[in-house]
Amino acid sequence: MRNRALFISSMAFEDKAQTGGIQCSKRNYRSVSQIFGEKDCVHYNLQAFSLNMKLIDKIRKFISSLKGYANGSSEIIDEWIISLIYKESISYVFVDSSLNGKLIQQIKRINPSIKIVAFFHNCEYSLVKQDFFSGNLIALIRLYACYLNEKLTCQYADKVIALNERDANMIKKCFGRVPDVQIPISLFDICDTKKLVLSKRESSSAIELLFIGSNFYPNVHGIKWFIKNVLPKVDVKLTIIGRDLKNVISDTSSKITILSNVVDLSYYYYNADVVIAPIFKGSGMKVKIAEAMMYGKPIIGTSEAFQGYLMTEDMLLANNVQEFVNAINSIQRLKYSQAIRELYVNHYSFGATLTMFKTAFGL
Repeated sequence: MRNRALFISSMAFEDKAQTGGIQCSKRNYRSVSQIFGEKDCVHYNLQAFSLNMKLIDKIRKFISSLKGYANGSSEIIDEWIISLIYKESISYVFVDSSLNGKLIQQIKRINPSIKIVAFFHNCEYSLVKQDFFSGNLIALIRLYACYLNEKLTCQYADKVIALNERDANMIKKCFGRVPDVQIPISLFDICDTKKLVLSKRESSSAIELLFIGSNFYPNVHGIKWFIKNVLPKVDVKLTIIGRDLKNVISDTSSKITILSNVVDLSYYYYNADVVIAPIFKGSGMKVKIAEAMMYGKPIIGTSEAFQGYLMTEDMLLANNVQEFVNAINSIQRLKYSQAIRELYVNHYSFGATLTMFKTAFGL
């Protein structure tokens, strides 16, 4: 009898602008579908809370969260998923989130023989708590559901996957479960290496900086800090790209260009000199670091931005204003780093992590 898998996600099948989480979820789905084969990999698309939802749907999601459900789950939806498991003769379930612990608990109670693998994009409870204590009181609404579901995920999932050692330690600290596998961010290689620029730029031209990040608290906090503290001290042009960032960044400096909802980022990566990642808060791994590595871009980032990544030349660490200024002024004036590109291919490309997913399933 052949093995059949069910892939459950709220992000893997999104067609909108690709946030880091969406890219990681798509990688997860492609990995699982390649292991089991597309015909034997059924998927279920959860509808997580969104500001663009109709009012009635927002109310339903809010009520579900009060009952401890998160990430698109509810009593009715969980029942549908369980019926789908029986209908499709599912033997493996991959839950692309740590926030569906109540669903995992239900599946294991009804059919303990089903093997469930759960993927922590980050330790969400820790991140929401951090957001709350930074002054976002609305985060309190999510705190209970995040804690409950991640606790149940750790209790009932057969295998738990973390992105890196920092997250694995946080999961252990919060919930007492040591993740079984650490699988870092990886991306399909879509870079056209013929377009990578090897030649040096004119030393008199302003350095073209690129920042990628959606309207997400750590991104907004980081780029606002950079604009206020670093930008006035360096001769650069800064392009900022991210979903809905125009709504929260109003700076009118002639050095800045802000673009929202860009579907294809490749043009901007090919033409940038340096990618910056002034990220001081958060958990998990920053997908945009792997993306910059795929294009061989020199990167200047904080310890938080590089969390979970191996580092090589042209990846410069900067954690304060002067370190960012020094790094920008001293970085080699190249648009392309062969060392960074090779590090991506060997460790953060799709093929590099596929065997890790097989290990998680015990196959």
